[in-house]
Parts: sequence; C-alpha cells; structure tokens
Amino acid sequence: MKKNRLFWLLLAITLCSCATNNRFNSTVKSLAADDHCSTLLKSQYTTIHINKSSDSVLANNTELKPYFSDKDILVLNALDAVKEARELAKLKRDTTIAAKVRYIELKADINNKVTLALSELSSVSAEINCEADRAREMINYVDNLNAKRINRIWATSFVIGAAAVAAGVLIKNDDANNGVAIGAGIAGAGLGFMTLNAKGKKVNYYHKTNLLNDFWTGSEPKNFSPFVWYMLSEKKLGTVKGKSLLEDLREWWIDAQFEGSKEEAAKSIVFSEGGAYTAADLYTRSSMINQVQSSVWSIHQSLNIFLLDLNKARF
Repeated sequence: MKKNRLFWLLLAITLCSCATNNRFNSTVKSLAADDHCSTLLKSQYTTIHINKSSDSVLANNTELKPYFSDKDILVLNALDAVKEARELAKLKRDTTIAAKVRYIELKADINNKVTLALSELSSVSAEINCEADRAREMINYVDNLNAKRINRIWATSFVIGAAAVAAGVLIKNDDANNGVAIGAGIAGAGLGFMTLNAKGKKVNYYHKTNLLNDFWTGSEPKNFSPFVWYMLSEKKLGTVKGKSLLEDLREWWIDAQFEGSKEEAAKSIVFSEGGAYTAADLYTRSSMINQVQSSVWSIHQSLNIFLLDLNKARF
C-alpha cells in the first residue's frame, strides 16, 4: 500500500506541473496594452462638411462630367474640392494672364487637399499595420503557450503510463495492482480530455480604440477622418455595385468569420474594447484587420485614379 500511496503522490505532483505561468513578459505586456497603437494624428484631422447625397452632388455638377467620371466627382466632394473644380471649368475659355495664374492656384489648392487626404490615409494605414503586427505577435505567443501545454500533457501521460507499468511489476497484491491500473487509466483519460480543449490558453488583450468596431457599427466614426469615412461609406465608391466598402466588408465578415450569424458577430470580442482572447479569436481579429487594410488600399487607388484624371483634364 505504501507503494500505491507513493504512486498517487507522484501522480499529483506530476499533474501540478501542468499548471502554466500566465505572467506576461514585458514585450507581451506592451502588446496587450490598450494604447499600443494609438496615433497622434487623429486630433489633427481636418473637419469638413461633406455632402452625403451622392445623387445631388452628381446632379448639381454636370459641368464637371466632360473632365471627370462620376467617381472622380465624388472624390472631389470627399476632398471638399468641388468648388475649385467648378471654377477651373469656368476658366476654360479665359486666356488672360490673371486666369492662367488663377488656374495654377486652383490646381495647387486641389493638390494640397489630396496631399492632406493622403496623410490621413497614411495615418490610418499605420495604425492598421500596427494592429495587424500586434495581433500576429499575440497569436505567436498564445500558440507557443498552447504548444507547450500540449507537450506537457503528453509528457505527463507518458510518465503516468510508465509509472503504472513499473508499479504493476513491483506490486504483487492484485487489488493494489488493479487500483494503480484504474488510477492510471483515469488520469490518462483526464489528460486526454485536456488535449481536446480546442480553445486553449487565453490572454488579456485590449483595444479601446477599435477600428473594427467603427466598421461594424457603421455609425459616426471615432477613428477615421471625414474624408476616409465618406470614401468607405459611399455606395457609389465601392468596388461592388450598389455596396459601399463598409457594407461589402461587413457582409463578408458575417459569412466568412461568423458562419452567417449576425447575432454571433455582434457578440464577438473583436468588436469590443478587448478582454480574454483565445488563439481563435486572435486569428479572427488578425484576418479582419488585414481586410480593413485592403479597403483602405482601395481608397488609395481611387485617389490615384482621380489624380491621373485631374492631370489629363483639359480645362
């Protein structure tokens, strides 16, 4: 019986060794902090009034259609540069020196507004890239924790099995031998069940400034400039006909990330201010952040096309 008690003591000590030290090192603490990716440029975003009625913008600026596509005119609207473009169109037949000087001034004004818009896009892109890198690093951290956990479980299972075999050889009493075998079987089953825990370890991960939440709610943005938000939310500027970049991305998230359930999506931690994340949650967040970056890249493309058309326009 002494040997039997020693076996159970050994088993208890071995199982205790499976406990994981959850204290973060300094790098992980920094990554998990709420302000890790906060940007300084948000307070400098230009406040402009943008006409949200695309139909009225297009209807009231037909004189620009010989020079610009409908999308270009809406980009002008987003830049708050429709007034300058209309004045350029009026200068077409004016050959005076004053008109030529004014032409140069107007072109410069529009280009300055484009430069400002590009700086706002760069600010958003920098924060998105930071959040993407942050999520990837946390994924690596949690995956490493889970891998170590599984390795410890298998190692413990091997020790228990070996101890049970050794005890079976040493213990002559059949009842005691059976007790050891049953105990080892129960312990092995318990360890096997632990490996089936698909969620694995969790980490505290916070993001009070949550770009994904702005995309999800579609309400007045907290983290985007008026220009960027208009470009994201205007249906006629989307890559899919009849859908804004925001709408298209939200639908994709519901289908691809949340198996078609809007209710499950609404409850997801990725749209909150953060909390206890599993590796699966982190993978979801990382994927969604990359998709947001693709949407922002689409705005870059729209601006590039507009600049090409502006330079080709013969006013």
